[in-house]
Amino acid sequence: MEDSMNSKYPLCIEQSSGSITYFATFRSLCHSFVLDPNDKIYVNEEVFTESELDEIREYKPKPMPETY
Repeated sequence: MEDSMNSKYPLCIEQSSGSITYFATFRSLCHSFVLDPNDKIYVNEEVFTESELDEIREYKPKPMPETY
């Protein structure tokens, strides 16, 4: 993510979500940089707060694909 884009947010999403891939013991959407703000792993592992996830949910939302 470009530095100019990072300034729009209180924290850098790319850096924070990237840290979760190091300790996740299972395959998750975060390994593909697909962020599901409804996945509780981000709050449980203290990657994002609920407030930060709300901001992510509201910023240009895209439909999530069906999971199989």
